[in-house]
Amino acid sequence: MQSSFLPVAKHYGVGVDACPPRRGNRKGSVEKSIHFATQRFWRTMTATTIEGAQCQLDRFCERIGDRRTRPVTKLAAIVGRDAAGTFLAERGRTRPTAADLAEREVLAPLPASLYPATINEARKVGPSALVAFEGNAYSVPPGLVGADVTVVHRLGSLGIEIKASSGVLLASHRRETPGQGLVVRDPAHHAALEHLVLAAFSTEPPCRSKVNRPPSVAAQAEAANLLRAHHDTDIVVDLADYQRLVESMGRHGHGESL
Repeated sequence: MQSSFLPVAKHYGVGVDACPPRRGNRKGSVEKSIHFATQRFWRTMTATTIEGAQCQLDRFCERIGDRRTRPVTKLAAIVGRDAAGTFLAERGRTRPTAADLAEREVLAPLPASLYPATINEARKVGPSALVAFEGNAYSVPPGLVGADVTVVHRLGSLGIEIKASSGVLLASHRRETPGQGLVVRDPAHHAALEHLVLAAFSTEPPCRSKVNRPPSVAAQAEAANLLRAHHDTDIVVDLADYQRLVESMGRHGHGESL
């Protein structure tokens, strides 16, 4: 058991009896109940589905489990010693059954409010600066797409908070009914996102492709300087040179590779 469960148990009026780890003899009541169900029901169960197993377990509890006798002190703790004696005398029994105890053990009413537990779920900011939570999407300021955030919801409250990994509060929203597929945007987030999108538009003409751009005078002069460095004024391709190369390679047996 986690220590954080103690305030939850206190809120709902449940007692907690802590058991040291690896001390099975200190929790005999729980172990014995599991042992009884395992030996008397589980080993001989014939069901092949969860629904069938539940039906067989219900019949087992009615015919066998609920008819087990329990100590008189357990009945006396519920209805009092005198009432317990009268109850058993009227039925001609000396001990109550598990069904007798369950019928008279009235549960306390639930508290008026839920325990203020806090749900924290890690999320990543999606496109359009939205964070998914419980089947809906909630906005954060633009510019956070792809960032890791945490959605915080306190049980019983009407809102959620979205915080950065550093703990800084990014947004607060009213929590919508889960699974509705709603997009909830803060007006300030909507205006900032709209401004960011519109700022990305431009009235400049698109870049033209395949435009005729002849070399400038400066480019021609630079090309002339490069040619003079190779002691030539122009580059001339003589096809006769290629013909002689082909004939030479053919004589050496390389014709097939050309």
